[in-house]
Amino acid sequence: MDWYDPRGRWTVAWSRLLRGDLGDFRATIPQNPWARCDAHAQGRETTLSGATTSPPGLTAVYELNRDFQSRRINLNLILGVRADLR
Repeated sequence: MDWYDPRGRWTVAWSRLLRGDLGDFRATIPQNPWARCDAHAQGRETTLSGATTSPPGLTAVYELNRDFQSRRINLNLILGVRADLR
């Protein structure tokens, strides 16, 4: 979701990626909680208006059952500078 106002833009995002699954889920209901390998990502980004802006962002990824073995958490920090050179 994006929000806009005269000061800039704010973004909040969520996504899910299914990397793999074990079994035939159409024929049998999954009984094993470790039968899916998926990742959920939630992020936030801000861009402020002006001649020079610094668009910070942060995304956290929570991987459930990474490669059918364990759980992992990853953080992605975005820093940058944008200048209007008109």
